[in-house]
Amino acid sequence: MLHRTLKKIKVIQTEDPKLFQEIYDRMMDELSEYEPEDDIQQYNGQHIAYIRYWDHVEEFNSVADEFHAEGIHYLCNQCPYHDPVEDGRKKMVWCKYANNGFTDLRHEACEMFYRKVKQGEIKPVY
Repeated sequence: MLHRTLKKIKVIQTEDPKLFQEIYDRMMDELSEYEPEDDIQQYNGQHIAYIRYWDHVEEFNSVADEFHAEGIHYLCNQCPYHDPVEDGRKKMVWCKYANNGFTDLRHEACEMFYRKVKQGEIKPVY
């Protein structure tokens, strides 16, 4: 997951001081979580406010990232595609989707698993 911070701006401009105050107060309230900074000016009878703020954006690199953002994590032992486990002591099993053909059941599930869960093609095994 990629986290980016973008600097943004809102501009308020009006001749009516009451309207300016209402809009300004509403904007500052709406943007309060984004650490707004303001610059208020008056020019040719216009009340102008420049409100700068920081928007924190998460960009998902994978479907797994989308699940992780929701606090959902799956392990290989929850995937129906690996070979059945007949010996409970065994932690490594054959899986056609694993990089080397085998996976540890305690590892994070692969991207293919997350994609298929999202598409509703499979359900995690519990």
